[in-house]
Amino acid sequence: MELSTKKRLIEVTKTIVNDWDPLDFLALGAHEDKYIKEVCQIIKYIEDCQSVEELAVQIKTVFDNSFSTDLSPITCLQVAVMVWEEIR
Repeated sequence: MELSTKKRLIEVTKTIVNDWDPLDFLALGAHEDKYIKEVCQIIKYIEDCQSVEELAVQIKTVFDNSFSTDLSPITCLQVAVMVWEEIR
């Protein structure tokens, strides 16, 4: 993946994840890069995902593993759709 493409994917995904703020860290004053580790993990999966549903599963897995949570699959699908539409 080209550096410019990767940067764009990171920025798009970061913006969407930050707007979502699944654990309200940003709302509580955390730095805007609070979710950057998760964003970078999601970016690794984007190239291999064949569908928005696959991306949603990966988003859920990344956040559930990082924060020992159980996010709603429907919410993860909504986020995946936003990312998918921006990058495809």
